[in-house]
Amino acid sequence: MFRYHRELPESVYYDKRLEPIDEKICALLKERRSICGGNPGRPGEALLENWSRKYGIYENLLSALFSELRNEEEFKPRVEPKGFRKFLPVMQGVKKEDRFFYVTYIRQYDNASVLTLNRRQLVKEWAPFKPGMEDPGFLELDLGIQGYDCRSDAGSGSDGEFNMDFIISPALPDDYKELDLTFTEYERLPEKKATGNVVLIHLKNRE
Repeated sequence: MFRYHRELPESVYYDKRLEPIDEKICALLKERRSICGGNPGRPGEALLENWSRKYGIYENLLSALFSELRNEEEFKPRVEPKGFRKFLPVMQGVKKEDRFFYVTYIRQYDNASVLTLNRRQLVKEWAPFKPGMEDPGFLELDLGIQGYDCRSDAGSGSDGEFNMDFIISPALPDDYKELDLTFTEYERLPEKKATGNVVLIHLKNRE
């Protein structure tokens, strides 16, 4: 989703009397994130209407505010891979029901690694859409290692073949020994809810 953020000059007006209140708001946002684990959902219309009357705040403003807070990850700074260095061969995969998931290589950059998850339909007849791993846009990658950020990027597919790029930052070490990739599927918005579909791929360095 494209978002436009207007950059305001440093000299923009600010009532300094609000500083301690605004700092409390920031502290509450941090506490809110900690409680919900980054998946807050959104207050219902009845709650928003009640708060609007109680505190004298426009209901549309509250609706917009909590909608943005629900999608906090959209505002996270994104690392774009720069300075391609090499390919790390992988060729590892796993069969799950009538699908085969595999990774052939990892692209190494100065500031990030790019991993492509491929999915091949094994049955001859291509079935209509059904809940499952049909849309790679709702897959998330977890390395199970602190200090690494993983986000999904471009994806495409046709005729039973799908692939999805994941950008990992900082870059993985060229001489990594083993990696456990966990791909988890989530339902569509408005709620981020795991469907129970999980793909595990174990990688061993082939260099």
